[in-house]
Amino acid sequence: MTKRKMRIARPGDIRRLLASMINEVKNSDDIPIDKKAQLIATLSNSTLRAIEQGDIADRMDEYERQLDEYKKMLEQQTKARKRGRNL
Repeated sequence: MTKRKMRIARPGDIRRLLASMINEVKNSDDIPIDKKAQLIATLSNSTLRAIEQGDIADRMDEYERQLDEYKKMLEQQTKARKRGRNL
């Protein structure tokens, strides 16, 4: 099996890594079945937490984008008012 480097920077990266690890454990013939079940359960719980964190991160990114748009709109309105007073 070819090992490739995986960059981990966001929750989605962690989800992919954990999914890969779950598949490796599941497909391994060297791990006893009880240990496999324990490993898969642990990795699955970690995957669920990564999914939740990813959802939160995505929502935060969207909120930040909307906030930036709102700030720009307020700045434009403020500039327009100042120009109107200077006429």
